[in-house]
Parts: sequence; structure tokens; C-alpha cells
Amino acid sequence: MEGWNHTGVKEFLLVGLTENPNWQIPLFLLFTLIYFITLVGNCGMIILIWLSVRLHTPMYFFLSNLSFCDICYSTIFTPKMLVNFLSEHKSSTFSGCVLQSFFFAVYVTTEAILLSVMAYDRYVAIANPLLYTVIMTQRVCIQMVLVSYLGGLINSLTQTIGLLKLDFCGPNIVNHYFCDIPPLLRLSCSDAHTNEMLLLIFSGVIAMFTFIIIMVSYVCIIIAIQRIRSAEGRHKAFSTCASHLTAVTLYYGSVTFSYIQPSSQYSLEQEKVSAVFYTLVIPMLNPLIYSLRNRDVKDAAKGNTEKLLIIHLLYPPNQKIDSRDFIAHLKQPQSGDLLTQLTKLVKKIVLKLQLHYSLLIYSNLLIISRYQEKQTVRENFTVVTEFILLGLTELSERKVAFFMLFLLIYVISLVGNLGMLFLIQITPKLTTPMYHFLGCLSFVDAYYSSVFAPKMLLNFFVELETISFSACIVQYFLSVSLITTEGFLLAAMAYEHYVAIVNPLLYTVAMTKIVCVVLVIGSCVGGLINSLAHTIDLIKLSFCRPNVISHFFCDLPRLLKLSCSGTSMNELLLLTFYGVIAMITFLTVIISYIFIAAAILRIHSAAGRHKAFSTCASHLTAVTLFYGSISFSYIQPSSSLEQQKVVSVFYTLVIPMLNPSIYSLRNKEVKDALKRAIEMKHFPC
Repeated sequence: MEGWNHTGVKEFLLVGLTENPNWQIPLFLLFTLIYFITLVGNCGMIILIWLSVRLHTPMYFFLSNLSFCDICYSTIFTPKMLVNFLSEHKSSTFSGCVLQSFFFAVYVTTEAILLSVMAYDRYVAIANPLLYTVIMTQRVCIQMVLVSYLGGLINSLTQTIGLLKLDFCGPNIVNHYFCDIPPLLRLSCSDAHTNEMLLLIFSGVIAMFTFIIIMVSYVCIIIAIQRIRSAEGRHKAFSTCASHLTAVTLYYGSVTFSYIQPSSQYSLEQEKVSAVFYTLVIPMLNPLIYSLRNRDVKDAAKGNTEKLLIIHLLYPPNQKIDSRDFIAHLKQPQSGDLLTQLTKLVKKIVLKLQLHYSLLIYSNLLIISRYQEKQTVRENFTVVTEFILLGLTELSERKVAFFMLFLLIYVISLVGNLGMLFLIQITPKLTTPMYHFLGCLSFVDAYYSSVFAPKMLLNFFVELETISFSACIVQYFLSVSLITTEGFLLAAMAYEHYVAIVNPLLYTVAMTKIVCVVLVIGSCVGGLINSLAHTIDLIKLSFCRPNVISHFFCDLPRLLKLSCSGTSMNELLLLTFYGVIAMITFLTVIISYIFIAAAILRIHSAAGRHKAFSTCASHLTAVTLFYGSISFSYIQPSSSLEQQKVVSVFYTLVIPMLNPSIYSLRNKEVKDALKRAIEMKHFPC
């Protein structure tokens, strides 16, 4: 497999929207205004949806995520564009350019998928109104949003990895105001045919998939609307889709005009104008479209404005307002002080507004306060703000020794894994699928040990070993994501060894760059999905009992024991996900090695059999250590707490330290590459 490409270009020069200096200041002012309106509009929409109880529906949940995408989307381009308007040297570093194209692809894809999800939501609301709350549950909505972001991430990673493999050694002038993939492909001095095919296939499939969902949804919506007998009912049903239809038309219209116009009519200036429209103008217009054409949003905005007016008139400007005191204050009409203040309040408002309007505001506040009281009683709550970790030992005389030991293990783990990663990058001989997977495994191991080791080392020197609730959740999320990714990577490496030994002649055809990248991305996505599923369910639990975790990190089984709400669903989810993932990965490893063993036994020479088996020895050792320690920790019938801690130390800290040693000490190619790297260090000539 050929090595990764290199680049001589360190920066790109952006031509921008215009080279006319007379237009720079007016355009700077115009786009500053557009960016300001975009931020205010979309941030205001998110805050409004969060504050208004009546907007806590699937439709507005998707809308808040669309607003978040629009904020990120416009922020990718605008700040850099505004800086370039005021500078003579309009440049972007190579890494900055790649990052900009990466985030652009993430959010443009996510927005397209979100728009199709919103179309499906409108279809369910109109075609199946009685089943709407059953179909569009909170979990379904969260899953749809996560799929949208994952789709954007997968598409972007695929395009960006392909872009990073290209050489850039010639002209570095990008005739645009941002780093888009097509202009960058034109500047590459290596063959970009594969990248163009990837861009065409991924963009085409995503665009077709999302557009078909939107079209089918609206065909079903139109059929459902036609069945409504009253004209008023038809108008009401259609009005709920008007804003979304406008947003979809603007989005797909501008993107289509930019990328799908025929080459005979192609104009770079037209492309820049249409790009401005879908990168800057549409994010500004979306909150206006959904607010000006939506009665619920306008009513919510008006209601929240009235609440702020009430608070301002009830309390002096220098008085600190506690929302709980404010609500409790409003719910005590028998108090003479409150009646006096309400009288003053009504008089003040009557001077500014009409009397009936002020009474309406006060009634609305009382209704909201009662609703919030019911919600407080009904919803889960978390009293615990931090957890106490008992750690590995409570004996103070052992803590210094443990600190030195685990500091050494952590340093060896970082040096070994990062060294392996660096060695694979600088050695052309190691640019093969096997070492591509090994580099990814080393990165995961370095990251994995960093999730636990720093906090553990710090806790050896503090009296009260605490971790905040949010930090505990983040630690759990990262640990699950990385350990699942490692399980999938080991299965992918087993498959790679199977192809190399059983089908050596087809190895380069079967294990292409794209296949390797897809397997790695699939491993990461699998880890992310598994981690998100458990973390979201964990956040929903209440923690109001003792907060002492008898461990050195936040593990899910121990967190479930501390919860004061029902955890049967979490335990079932844990058993199902872990069981399925462990079964898939372990079966992949076992089946691969059964075929490998059968193929090795067919080899006549003893030297050939030894050579074939030696290529698998390191991987077999790593797999045995990984699955053995996890099985001993979680599947054994009943073990002491000390045994569980020791085993946990093994798979969280010791295995990440051992993996680079296993793959270097038992691998001639790695040892030769390391020897050459050391020789080059000492004798560069």
C-alpha cells in the first residue's frame, strides 16, 4: 500500500469576494451586520425555545438544533472573511484551510439531514396527529439529531482524509473567500480523481436521500391536507409547513445553483454570490422565517418580553432577583405586601399599557408558576453535585509508592504509543493497512490512559478525592467511547490479518485506503453511538443518595447503584449493547483466526508456517490481554472489590502501556524502523 502523500504548500492565498479596494470597507460593514443579525437571531431562537414551555415540542427541538448549526456554520466563514477585508495579505494556513473545509462539510451535511428530519416530523404531525406523541418521543428526536450530526461527521471525515492525502506543491491561490473542496482539488499536483469521485458519490447520495425524504413527506402531507374538509383546517395544516418549505427552498436552491449549474453557464462571480447566500445569508434568514411566519414563536417572544417587564417593575434595579423567590412571591395572594406591590405594579403598567393587558400578564405568570410547581414535583432532579472516589487504597503510606508506579506507567504508555504513532508516520515501509490500524490503536490507547491517569495521580495527593458530577459523566462518556473503539479496531485488525494470510494475492485490492479509512471511522462511530446511548440514559437518572464511589474512576455499574431512580432500563441497555458489541467483535476475531489457522496448516514448509503465524502473534497477545481483563472484571460471578480494582488498573493503564511493547518487541519491521530512526537522529548525514 503506497504511503501517505506530503505537501510543500504551507498556506493558501484567498482572492476573496472582490479585489477592488473601494469595495472592502462597504462589504466589511455589510457582512458584519449580517453576522451580527445571524448570531442574535439564532441565539435568541435557542434561548426562546429553552425558556418557553409551550415550545418544548419535537418541531422546536429540531429548530433549536438547526439554529445551532446555523451559528456554527456562519462562524466558520465570517470572522476570517471580515479579517481579510481589512488586510492586504489574505491568506489561510494549510491546517486552517483543511479545518475550515472539514467543519463546512460537517455542518452543511448536518443541516441537510436536519431539514429532512423536520419534514418527517411535519408529516407525522399532520398525517398521524393522534400518534404524534407516541412516534416522536424524546428519545426518537435525540436519536434523529445524533444521526444528523453523525452523517455530517462521516461525510466530512471521508472528504478531509482524502484531501490530506493529496500533494500541494504548485500554485496556492484559491479564487474564493473560503476553502471549499473543489477549488482545493484544482490546486493539487497529484491525481484527485478518487477525491472527485468520493465527493460526487457522497454528496449525491446525501442530497438524493434527504431530498427524497422531503419530497415523499410533503406528498403525503398534501394528500393528508386534501382529506381535511374545512378550508380553515387545510389552511392551518399547511401554515405549519410554510416556514420549513421556505427554508428548504432557499437551502436547496442556493446549493443547487452553486454546484449543479452547467459548465457552459459557469461563472466564478456567480458561484461566489451563491456561496455567500448559502453560507451567510440563509443562516441569517432562518430565524426570521421561523419567527415571522410562526404564531407560537411570536407569542413566546411576546410572553417572555412581558415577563422581563414584570420583573423589572416588581423589583428595584439594585435588588438581586431569585426566580424561586419570585415564583413563591406570586403564589401568596393573601400577603399584604404582595397586594401592595401588585397595586403599584398595575398602576405603573396602566400608565404604559392598557389595564386589561396588565391583568392578562399577571394571569399568565400565575399559570406559569403553577405549571413550574407541578413540573418540579413530577420531573427527576439531582442533588449530588460531586462524587467522592475512594481510590485504590486508603492507606496513606502506600499512596506515594502508587503515585510513582502509576506515573511511570503513564509516562511509558504515552511515550510508547505516541512514539509508535510517530514512527509509523515517518517510516514509508510502515504505510500499510496493518500499521495504519496499529497507529489508530496507539492513538486510542494514549487517549484512553489519559482519561484516567491524570485524575488518579492527582487524587493520591489530596485528602478528599472528589470529582464533579459533570466531570464524572464526561470521564464515563470518553472511557466507553474509547474502549468500544478499541474493541472494534482489534476486530478490524483480525480481519486484515485474515485477508493478508488467506488471500495474499488479493490483499492490495481488498484492503485499499478507502476500506481502511471506513473500518477506522466505523470503529469510532460504533464507540460514539454506544457511549452516547449509555450517557444520555445516565444523565436522566436522579442522584440523591450517598455519593461515595468505591473505585478510582466513574464506572457505570457503581453509578447505577448510587441512583435513587429506577435503573432497570439502564441495566438492560448496558447488557444489550455490551453483549451485542462484544459478541460481534469477538466472533469476528475468532472466525478470522479459524480461517487463518486453516490457511497456515495448508502451508507445506515449516518456515512459511512460522512466518505466517508470527505476523499474528502480537495481535493475538493484545486480543487475549484485552478480552481477558475485561471478562475477568465484568463476567466473573462474585469477586472482591480489591480484585476488581486491580483488574481495572490492568485494562485502563497497563494494557495501553503494553500494546506498543508487544507490537515492537515481536515485530522485526518496527524494530528495524526504530533502529533507522535512532541512527538518523545520531548520524543525520
